[in-house]
Amino acid sequence: MSPLIEILAVNLLAVVGVALFGWSALTLLLLYWLENLIVGAFNVLKIAIAGISSGRTGGLATLFLVPFFVVHYGMFCFVHGLFIVALFGGHGLATNEGFTIAGLATTVIARIRTDPAMGYGAAVLLAFHAYLFGRYWLGRRQWERSDPFSQMFAPYGRIVVVHLTIMIAGIPVMLLGQPVAAVACLALLKTALETGRAKLFDAFAQNPALALKMRRRLRVLDDHAWH
Repeated sequence: MSPLIEILAVNLLAVVGVALFGWSALTLLLLYWLENLIVGAFNVLKIAIAGISSGRTGGLATLFLVPFFVVHYGMFCFVHGLFIVALFGGHGLATNEGFTIAGLATTVIARIRTDPAMGYGAAVLLAFHAYLFGRYWLGRRQWERSDPFSQMFAPYGRIVVVHLTIMIAGIPVMLLGQPVAAVACLALLKTALETGRAKLFDAFAQNPALALKMRRRLRVLDDHAWH
């Protein structure tokens, strides 16, 4: 089974959840948002592995790239989380902590406790991305075809997909009162965008030739800096 088919399959689970279990737009978009967090967490491991395997210079670069990615990517996720809760959460953040990381986290945790679909969905997404990480990144030694610099930007395509999903379909769904058919269309749109993003990412972002060139340059820096 190819990664593209697996990505398509896990996205279609959301369509099934909407069609059979009546998931709301908030449940669906928060699951997409949680998936972004999961992808970001695994990307930290990928940056570290790609950097360490590139030599000492790559390993030192990782010490800067990992915290930079956590802060920068985390800011995007934070703003998107607030955006989703503000548009689809009814009364917004369900805490007195305001528009803070703690307030958003408390609101999402409360949603998971009151909506079992959120908890089950998050568990499935975590298991799915752990499987992809183990099978492709580690099992097929994909880290040899990447470098810490390009890997740092790899997940940002997901942010664009979720943002487009909200703007193109999410807001009309909210205005229409979130009928099941409209929320299902939202899930299908995200599936189509995510599948197209995966194809483009495979074709351009994970270019083995560019990654190999970058890894060689890091090795050259090693030779000059450490010998």
